[in-house]
Amino acid sequence: MSAPYILSLCVARTFIIISVRNIRFEWVVKPRPDAEKVVPMDGMQDAWTALPTGAPPKMAQVIARGLRADIASGRLANGKRLPLEPELIAKYGVSRAVVREALRLLESAGLVVVKRGPKGGAVVTHRTSAVVRESLLLSLQLAEVRLGEVYDCLLGVLPAAARLAAEKRPAETAEALRQHSERHRRSVNDLHSFSLQNQAFNQVMLANCGNHAMQLFASSMLEIMREVTDPVTAIIRHKMSETQLREGLETMLKYQDYLATVIADGNGAHAGAVWRRYVERVGERFFRLIPRDLELISDASLRRGRDSVL
Repeated sequence: MSAPYILSLCVARTFIIISVRNIRFEWVVKPRPDAEKVVPMDGMQDAWTALPTGAPPKMAQVIARGLRADIASGRLANGKRLPLEPELIAKYGVSRAVVREALRLLESAGLVVVKRGPKGGAVVTHRTSAVVRESLLLSLQLAEVRLGEVYDCLLGVLPAAARLAAEKRPAETAEALRQHSERHRRSVNDLHSFSLQNQAFNQVMLANCGNHAMQLFASSMLEIMREVTDPVTAIIRHKMSETQLREGLETMLKYQDYLATVIADGNGAHAGAVWRRYVERVGERFFRLIPRDLELISDASLRRGRDSVL
């Protein structure tokens, strides 16, 4: 191989190496056709910093979270009207469809009521307990939780609420429970009315436990149990004699009176133990008539519950 040929090969190789080293590789990312242009506006910084990492949310979700934060902080108080659609469109720089989707998200969460028409708009409405109950019920249904599991959960929470009420508000709680029991005695012959009053007794205690999270959670679980069992209450009534019904209800009233006395003494541990025994006793009698594996709020499960009782 001649020297000039070898030299030409070396020059060509050097040129190729230099060319490759100077090539710039660029990734070209094309936006999705349906993606919305998201531009943070004034007042949106808190909403952005609160968002999880990963795929960016839709602008409607960002707007809804910002408004939700204003509602939670009290900047948008209960009963106050949200800015009108044109104001929200101008503030966030989005289309009317995006604003309406954000309002629908807030409405579905139970935070606002949207009125249609020329004089309509979104008004803040606090339905905290209803929102918690509906969300909790849906989660329990998706997890295929059964009625017995709801009861077991209440067995742990209600005695804890009694303990806190005795420790934090003994005199006020005892007086409220005694007043409720007096009204309670009037429904001793009516199982359905007594059931509602019994739940209300627990609600009075929960309202005085000083723990808002516990109150919301336990109240929601009590409501779920009531909704599931209401359709079969009449059937349970026919399975019990007048004597059995009266004795059972009077026993429950005695427990409630005793609990009020223990709470008045401020003995939290004793109050918790008393109410646990009460909830256990109610559960023993209850699940003799209602299957523990009853599904939560389902036409099929209610039919099966009626059949099992019959």
